Amino acid sequence: MYCGGGQDGTGDMEFEDHEGLERWLKSQSHEVCVAIAARAALRALRGIFADRFWKGDEPARNAQERLALISHRCCAIACTATVFPGDELQAFAATAAKAAFKASSRVKKFSAKTVKARNVAYEAEVADNAGNAACFASHCYAHPLEAAHAAASAVAFSDEFELAGMDAGLPVGMILQQPLWYDSAYSEALLPSDLGSPIYDRDPRFDFFRRWYDSMVRGAPLDWELQRRVALIPQETWEAGADAVAEAIAEIEKAWKAEQQGVEPRRPEFEPRQVTHLFENKIIVSAGMSSLSSTIRQEFERFRAETGLNETPEMFAPLEALPHRLDRISEILTMLERSDATEQALREEIGRLNAQVAELEKELAKAKADCEALQKSSWAKIAKVTIAGTGLFGSLVTALWVVSGDEVGAKQRLENLQEYREAWDSLFGNTQPPSAP
Repeated sequence: MYCGGGQDGTGDMEFEDHEGLERWLKSQSHEVCVAIAARAALRALRGIFADRFWKGDEPARNAQERLALISHRCCAIACTATVFPGDELQAFAATAAKAAFKASSRVKKFSAKTVKARNVAYEAEVADNAGNAACFASHCYAHPLEAAHAAASAVAFSDEFELAGMDAGLPVGMILQQPLWYDSAYSEALLPSDLGSPIYDRDPRFDFFRRWYDSMVRGAPLDWELQRRVALIPQETWEAGADAVAEAIAEIEKAWKAEQQGVEPRRPEFEPRQVTHLFENKIIVSAGMSSLSSTIRQEFERFRAETGLNETPEMFAPLEALPHRLDRISEILTMLERSDATEQALREEIGRLNAQVAELEKELAKAKADCEALQKSSWAKIAKVTIAGTGLFGSLVTALWVVSGDEVGAKQRLENLQEYREAWDSLFGNTQPPSAP
């Protein structure tokens, strides 16, 4: 038995067994199932990239490389889908799941079996189980009607039942923002000292996946847009092997870094005086920024799904642009060594974030002044429970308060945001949220 909480992050739930977990998953949204499955597959991945579970000959190394590529792809798609749900990724997920199932079914003959192994049967199945967990994570996203069973299967193959229960106690937007093993660096069954040299250490073609996996272990994911681009690498490239995938990722990272390094004007009037407290609490702050970024993206996806609109209403364009800033702040805190230059970079990025919030403030002020036109908008009531929802704006105000410091201007902007949000409620009253997709 293990305990988990409800998706509001409060209370406890008890699952007697995997069947109980699956019954609970059937009552959850597709996004929750995918997040649970993705985390389970991530925990199992070490069984693929750790050399301990493989023979040392060339055929085994080739099989390991093949399964590692496919399984990483499945996990990357599932993780990215929690932030960017949509038909584009769904098609890729279905193809990746089929490839993972095919590859994992062939690995047992390449598994290591030595007299030193504590459990020979277990040793022979670890890589196979990890491949199946990755397969089910991708399948979970590709086939919404089978999501609960697929997620439960991924948990079963990961053999990390209790940790899945801890994941279940979190709001969906926070699940991927937690350390993979919570209070422990790794599962006791997968300690680095017991696993041998991982494929990451001996094969530079897997360098991106080393950095990607490390970020997932720490609960501080790499930039989601970068992950999305990697997840969308065409099927034929993955089938071509590690050289082709490494080359494609190198091109993606080169283009992405060039975009990030583009010269953007500073907004010194919006920059905080101090950022010391952010570096001193960088894990918590980074998780908060990443969670808010994910929530904003998810709510815009829900808004479009419910309204059928392809374009964002002008008043919410500044809000839709915030995730890029939030991700950049999280990246500075978690990926860069603290220095005078890093602190200055963080101040500048927060200044740009605050400038966008000021634009959002102006747009909402204009909307408040033109209530009659707003009430006639076909999308307004849906916006109230998605991109203008109480929860989203509450999280936004809290996050901005943290990064902006005790600045008078920042305080006033946040007070204004709450005022405009409350005005929205007065216009439309209690509107029920849209049903989960």
